[in-house]
Order: sequence, then structure tokens, then C-alpha cells
Amino acid sequence: MKSAYLPTRNITRLEMDDNDKSILALILEMRLSETAVKSVSLNTSTQKAEAFNRAAIATMPKEINFSRNFSGRLAAQTLKSNNSVAEAVK
Repeated sequence: MKSAYLPTRNITRLEMDDNDKSILALILEMRLSETAVKSVSLNTSTQKAEAFNRAAIATMPKEINFSRNFSGRLAAQTLKSNNSVAEAVK
């Protein structure tokens, strides 16, 4: 398997032996088994993510370039979204 990201460390190939493959199979089984998927799928919703995206777009419209303070604006909006406005401005 070739990697485009590892040459910076002079690593050009990764070779998995049988032990690595069995460990990977155990990890995948633990994370992707039917019981694991069922345990995290309860009470999931995309409403919070959608609400944050709407708030972020309201804070930083696409038509305006906020090159200097983009990260600050996004951090402030994240703080306001996760807390009440009163707590965010303390």
C-alpha cells in the first residue's frame, strides 16, 4: 500500500503482517459490529449540526471574505451556539 503522506518521514510503504491484520479486524468488529452501531444510533439527530451551520453562515456570509478574523468569528459563534448568550459574553 503506497501512501502520499508518509514520505515526509521517509516511509514509502506500509506492510501489515498477520498480527496487524487480526488486530485491525478486532478493532473493526468492535466499532462496526451490529451491537456497536445500534448503541450509537439511538437518539441521534442532525438538528444541532444543521442549526450550527445556519448560525455560522449568518455570522460569516459566503459573499464576504473574512480572511483576518474567520477563526475568531467561528469560535465566537461556536461559543454562542453551545452556551446561552449571557454565558458567552461573561
